[in-house]
Amino acid sequence: MLAAAASYGYGRTFERRIIITKHVRVTLPRLPPALAGLKIAQLSDLHLHPYTEPETIAKAVALTNALEPDLILLTGDFITDNGSDAEELGELLRPLKSKHGIFGSMGNHDCWYQPWLVRQHLNASGVQMLENTGTELSIRGEKLWLGGLDSVWAGRPELNKTLPRSSGITTLMMVHEPDYADILAERNRPLLQLSGHSHGGQVRVPFTGAVVTVPWAKKYIRGLYQIGDVTLYVNSGIGCTSHPVRFACPPEVTLITLQAAG
Repeated sequence: MLAAAASYGYGRTFERRIIITKHVRVTLPRLPPALAGLKIAQLSDLHLHPYTEPETIAKAVALTNALEPDLILLTGDFITDNGSDAEELGELLRPLKSKHGIFGSMGNHDCWYQPWLVRQHLNASGVQMLENTGTELSIRGEKLWLGGLDSVWAGRPELNKTLPRSSGITTLMMVHEPDYADILAERNRPLLQLSGHSHGGQVRVPFTGAVVTVPWAKKYIRGLYQIGDVTLYVNSGIGCTSHPVRFACPPEVTLITLQAAG
């Protein structure tokens, strides 16, 4: 009983505010040589209020900028239960800097609570929201496709509008819910899916794993996976929901570096 209370106190007071930086190298087939070494910073599940303080998000922004990323991607759940919080969050995110833009996709909480406000305030702050659409970026003289799917759980995802017409272009997909990778894999297209949603479990037991999992994050909960032609990375997120506690699963800023196969 004492050990459980101590663990809860640690998770509530300390770990949920200790942001780690994860460096991940991802190998993509047919990656153009010019895109090898491309640095992509991922933030997810910021959940500003009631359990994630502005100071924590400001720290995550500073850590992200220190990585000097080529591209910044934010994979949903910007707010928890009030779309108006996106105005304050937008100001916290405004200092983000990258060479080729800052993009975001919607999470289930964003869709449940005044999604129009979330989109409005984030777009105004410099985060280009992609919702069932994609954009072709020109980076180092090569084409890269970036798609953003609407929340699978709470939105209206339309995959055909989000994927590029050509299967030969290097493709990154922001999909809040990680288990959607099984559906993407049915398309037999090599791509990188970046997701969040799971919070990595938020509370994990050593040698056992996540105590609680949520819909659309039952199979793929944390880290790097390969599902057919789909490479999936699941970010553990910054914020908390349900309880203001993290244990054995600290908040995470991820820096993904692309590399060619072979």
